[in-house]
Amino acid sequence: MRDRRLSIGLTFALAMFAATTSMTATHAAAQTETVLHSFGMPRQDGQRPTPGLAVDASGNLYGTTQFGGAYGYGMLFELTPAVGGGIPRR
Repeated sequence: MRDRRLSIGLTFALAMFAATTSMTATHAAAQTETVLHSFGMPRQDGQRPTPGLAVDASGNLYGTTQFGGAYGYGMLFELTPAVGGGIPRR
């Protein structure tokens, strides 16, 4: 009897997990993205950004590129959020 109760509880928990996952996946798919910057030519602009960003207390994001910069060995870049949040205007 105890095994059956455990099985019913596990089935219910898995069903709830599946329902929650499908709801959040649908919501995430509805989001849009905006390209803030395209890395590429010229060399000073930086090329091939590396994965991962660091964030400071002000909300600025910092990252690096593998190539580009003054000597072609990569560069450091900073993304600063717009005042009040949102996407900065170009």
